[in-house]
Amino acid sequence: MKIALDGPAGAGKSTVAKELARKLNYTYINTGALYRAYTLKTLQENIDLDNLQMLTNSLENTTIDIVGEDVYLDGENVSGKIYNPTIDKNISRVADNKTVRAYLKIIQNDLICKNENIIMEGRDIATIILPDADYKFFITAGVEVRAKRRFEQNEQKGIKSDYDEILKDIIKRDEDDKKREIAPLVILPESIVIDSSNITPQQTVEEILCIMKK
Repeated sequence: MKIALDGPAGAGKSTVAKELARKLNYTYINTGALYRAYTLKTLQENIDLDNLQMLTNSLENTTIDIVGEDVYLDGENVSGKIYNPTIDKNISRVADNKTVRAYLKIIQNDLICKNENIIMEGRDIATIILPDADYKFFITAGVEVRAKRRFEQNEQKGIKSDYDEILKDIIKRDEDDKKREIAPLVILPESIVIDSSNITPQQTVEEILCIMKK
């Protein structure tokens, strides 16, 4: 069974996907974590994304793996380093790069091959990564709701952030995702849209489970 969960930044995809995977005992893959991990590397090593030779050399010497909920970059667990305002501000330029996307698609395909029952969440799962998914869900929420959630998540992690700045970043991220030349964020006709603005992650999970039982 393959389940695709797509949606914009801050819609609660990760929380929902993790809980759904736990209830179904499926493998959970957060594809956004792959992009976050490589964004971290570009910042640490000053990788010029416009320099194809530098970028290619970097990718050829990069390993990214997901084990459970942990993300490993070149053998180091970077799970605690990839969710912060700095990564949020820089991830779009990495996600927009076709060379990076091609490299990370190989990693995602490998993860799919290794797991029979899988839940993948991201922005191009139903369209590019899992076009043959048994279920395709699109999780969304109002932009202010999403900004508030991200702000509260940062507070819980002890990360200083500004709500207005987060709101501005999410609006920009939405625009970048929709206008991206390669694999833009779109809702497919067959996707089941769930607006999580006024429901909890648990209620979203229950709604998905009810749909799957029909």
